[in-house]
Amino acid sequence: MEERCKAEENPTSNVQDAFYIFMAAAALAGVGNLGLQVLSTSYIDENVPRKKSPLYVGKCRKLH
Repeated sequence: MEERCKAEENPTSNVQDAFYIFMAAAALAGVGNLGLQVLSTSYIDENVPRKKSPLYVGKCRKLH
């Protein structure tokens, strides 16, 4: 019963914990997408004909 009362005293602690979890998840997602975005652009630039390169780079940017 005492644990329940302590949790009810500070309801914002749960919100703060969730906030930090979402911030960490957003940071990890950003780091993961950064490598894909940079590497895909240079890969397209090197392996696609010059006239079609802007088309593929635009499609790649639209997906991210």
